[in-house]
Amino acid sequence: MAVQQLDSVIQQNASAAEEMASMAEELNSQAEMMQDSVSYFTLEEQQQRRAELPAPPPKHKTNENKAKLLPKKDDSSLSSDEGFEEF
Repeated sequence: MAVQQLDSVIQQNASAAEEMASMAEELNSQAEMMQDSVSYFTLEEQQQRRAELPAPPPKHKTNENKAKLLPKKDDSSLSSDEGFEEF
C-alpha cells in the first residue's frame, strides 16, 4: 500500500515537473516576443547614453572596401575582339 502511494506521488511530481518545464519554455518565448515589441520604444535617458557612445564599426563591408583590397586587373594583354565571333 505505501509503495503504491509513493509511486503515485512520484508520477504526479514527474508530470508536474514536465508541465512546469513546458510552461517555462512558453513564458520564455512570450518574454522574447514582448522584448522585441517594446524595443521600438526608447527613453530619453537611453537616447542620451546612445548619443554619448562612439559609433559602432560597420557590420558589412561595402564594395568600395572590397575594391581597395583586390589587385587591379591588367587589361592591356586582352584585345577587345579576341575569341568572339560576330553573328
